[in-house]
Amino acid sequence: MDPEEITAADLNPEFVHIQTLTKGRVFGLSDLILGQQTSFCVVSNGADCLLINKQMFQEHMPEALYRQLRMDLCPYPTEEELQKGLKVSVDWQAYKGITLANTLSFVKKRKAFERWLKT
Repeated sequence: MDPEEITAADLNPEFVHIQTLTKGRVFGLSDLILGQQTSFCVVSNGADCLLINKQMFQEHMPEALYRQLRMDLCPYPTEEELQKGLKVSVDWQAYKGITLANTLSFVKKRKAFERWLKT
């Protein structure tokens, strides 16, 4: 990547949690079964992954498995839905921080006022 093309988002990327895979679950079949999906990366704490050739999988996948996967798999959110969710999350975090700071300031002033009244 050209250093002149690096943006703030490249330097400080935001990550959105989409799904937690548990034992026996799969990742990457959505494109194959449901059509073009949003591109994702997997972040792992050391899980073993098995890479299967897409063409070989399609050629040897039984029809019953294909039908079952069509029922089991859910499409991933679109890029637009992810951006909207990220904005809501960032806005909520900012609001919580401001509200907490305002509340703590109010409580501190109130306690000081109550101490002043007792004197």
